[in-house]
Amino acid sequence: MSKHNFVLSSSDHSVAAISESHYCNMPRFIENLHNFESAFEGWDDPDNTKTVHQLISATGAFPVQYETLNLCCGGKSFPVSREVAFYLVQKKLDNLMSKEIDCMVVQCQTCYLMYSDQQKVINEQFNKQYNIPVLLYPQLLGMALGGDPKNDLGLDLNAISLNNLLAKAGINRKI
Repeated sequence: MSKHNFVLSSSDHSVAAISESHYCNMPRFIENLHNFESAFEGWDDPDNTKTVHQLISATGAFPVQYETLNLCCGGKSFPVSREVAFYLVQKKLDNLMSKEIDCMVVQCQTCYLMYSDQQKVINEQFNKQYNIPVLLYPQLLGMALGGDPKNDLGLDLNAISLNNLLAKAGINRKI
């Protein structure tokens, strides 16, 4: 038997600490796996997500609806097939280029790496002109809360310059 330090509470969707003296009974855990489905009832439909857009709106930013919103970034296929991954990234970025956007906000590290870091590679390999800044949601939230772009949020480390976005947001500081 192995110790565990936390458990997902199906009643309030939170992580509740439990004492070190509790042990995980693996056969019972496997037997009760079907109970985990009910822990997520009432959450977003993966094919029609709303929570991230609500969180973005809470920062004062305006989320944009677009056709490839639910399209995967292809990051998990990248080690196996760069062609598939680049196709998926290009499809979304092409769609976004036709919209009036200031940046792309993602919540997933893999999406961040694919949409941010791979833009330059795709620009070179496929003669594209992508220059869409990509933020992780915590960076957007930090901007909304007045965090320092460089010292608090690390925006100077982002692959695509955010200076135009910062200026538009009224943050008069270049990074």
